[in-house]
Amino acid sequence: MTRLLVVSALAGLFFAACEHPTSPTANQSGEPGGTLFPRYSSIPAISVEVPIAGDTYIRNGKPRKNQGDLLALRIRQSGRNRALVQIDQAELDALVSADRLVSAHLEFTIVDNGNNWGTDGRTIDIHRMTEPWAELGATWNCGNDIDTSNQRNDCEGTEWHMHKPQNPDLHPWAAEPTSTALIQKFQVGTVTFDVTDDVLDFLNSPDTNNGWLIKKTNEGAAGRIEFGSRESEYPPSLAIQATPAGAQNTIAFTRRVQGVKDIFSIRPDGSGLIQLTHTSYHESNPAWSPDGTQIAYGCEPEGNVDICLVNHDGSGAPINLTPGTPSHEEHVAWSPDGTQISFTANRDGRADIYILDVATGEVNGPLHDTYAAEGRAVWSRDGRWLLFYRETAPGQPIGHWQLFTIDLENGEEYQLTWSTNDSRWGEFSPDGSRVAYVSTRDGYLWQDQIWIADFQVDSNGHPSLSNHTNLTHEPNSRWSFPSWSPDGSALVAAKSRHPSWEGALWILYPDGSFPPEEVTDGSTDHGGNWTWD
Repeated sequence: MTRLLVVSALAGLFFAACEHPTSPTANQSGEPGGTLFPRYSSIPAISVEVPIAGDTYIRNGKPRKNQGDLLALRIRQSGRNRALVQIDQAELDALVSADRLVSAHLEFTIVDNGNNWGTDGRTIDIHRMTEPWAELGATWNCGNDIDTSNQRNDCEGTEWHMHKPQNPDLHPWAAEPTSTALIQKFQVGTVTFDVTDDVLDFLNSPDTNNGWLIKKTNEGAAGRIEFGSRESEYPPSLAIQATPAGAQNTIAFTRRVQGVKDIFSIRPDGSGLIQLTHTSYHESNPAWSPDGTQIAYGCEPEGNVDICLVNHDGSGAPINLTPGTPSHEEHVAWSPDGTQISFTANRDGRADIYILDVATGEVNGPLHDTYAAEGRAVWSRDGRWLLFYRETAPGQPIGHWQLFTIDLENGEEYQLTWSTNDSRWGEFSPDGSRVAYVSTRDGYLWQDQIWIADFQVDSNGHPSLSNHTNLTHEPNSRWSFPSWSPDGSALVAAKSRHPSWEGALWILYPDGSFPPEEVTDGSTDHGGNWTWD
C-alpha cells in the first residue's frame, strides 16, 4: 500500500531586501565572458512617494511678496508668475538610493485653469534651480527675504536675478528645461514632469538639490494655470519607481574550478561574478531561499552528498544541515515561506523525496513509499502544489521519467505528463500559470531540451498541462536545470554541447521576443537558480 505524507499548504511568498556585493571578488575562474549584456534586466519595481518639503510662487508684479502659505501655485504670463517646488534631501535619501532609482515624476493637480491657452495650447517648462530658497522667504528678488513686510530686498545671502534676458548666466535656474508639458483650454486633472535625471543627480550629489522652477515657455503669450500647493488638499507629489533595497537580480550556479565544483553567483548581464564557496569537496545544484539571504545546495564534506547552507554573499562558514547521514541528499528546493527544504535521498536504496524543517533540522519522509525512484520536488508560489518527477514502471507505454504533482490541500496526486520520452526537473512560473521542464519529447535520446506548458486546474480541482512548447530545438545540445526569472518573463538554464558536453548558462525568453543569450562562458557551468535578493 502506498503511504502518502501530506505536507501542509503554505502561503505568503515574499522577497525581503538584503545587501549583496556589487562587484566581483577574487576567484579562481576569472571574469565571465559570453554576451555581457543580455536583454533581460528587469527587476520588479516598487512605488515610493517623496514628500514635498516646500512650494510657493513668485511674481514680477509684486517682487518682494511671498506666497508660500497660499493654497495654489500660479503660473501665468501677466506678471510672470512662476512656481517653485522642492523636496527634502534627507527624506529622499531615506527612501531610495541612486543605484535603485528607476524613474521619478513630479505630479501637479490643476485647481484652476484660465482657459486662455490658445487654439492648440501652450507649453510650460520645469527647470532645475541652481540657488537655494525658502518656502516662506522666496520672492522675485530673493531666495530668502528675511523680512517680506517692507519694500526692501532683505535677502539672506545675495539677490538673485529672475529676469535678466541679456544675462542668462545670472538666472538662478538651469537654462535647459528638464521636462515640458502642454497646457490646453479646459484641461483638468494632473500635469506630470519626468525629473528622473534630476533626482538621480540629487542622490549622487545632494548639494545640487535646490528644487525646481516651473514657468511658461513663452512668457509673452497668454495663459494661466494654478496647481494645488502642499497646503491644499491637492498637494504636488514626487512619485518614484525603485528597485527593492538590495535587489541585485542574481543567478546562483555551479562551476568546476580546478577539478572541484563550487557555488558561484552572477547577474544576468554577466557582471558581478562571485565565488561563494571555497572548499576542497564538491558542491552543486544551488537554490535561493525566498528572502534571498541564503542558498541551499548539495555538499560533500563527509564523502556522501549532504545539504548545506551558505550566506548570499559567501560570508561565514557553510552550515551542514544533514550531517552524519550516509545517503546522498541533493536536488534541494525551498518552501514559499522559507521554513522547509525538499530534497531527494536514497535512504531506502532508491531516490525518494524528503522534507527538512530548516529551524529544527527534523526530516519527514519519504513523501511516498513506492517502488519508483523520484526526483526534485518544488512548491508552487501559493504553496498549494508540489511538483516532482518519478520513474514510471517498466513495461508501461510511457517514458522513463514523468512529471507528477500533489495537491497539498487534500493530498491527492496527479500525473501531468504521459510522453513516450522523459519529462523531469519541472518548475512553476512565479504566477503559477506555467511549468518549465526538461524533456526528450522530440525523441533525441540523452539530448534534453527545455519545454514550457500551461498549468491549469479544472472545476473539479484536477490539474493538467497543455500547450507544450519546445524553447530550444537543439538536437546536438543538452539542456538542464531551468529556473524562472522573478517576474516570469525569462528562464535561465544550462546548456552543454555535443561532443564535449561542456556547459554554460543561457537566458531563454518563453515569449520568443529574443533568441537565447549566453550569460557565462565557463565550460563547466550548470545548475542556475534565479532570484532578486
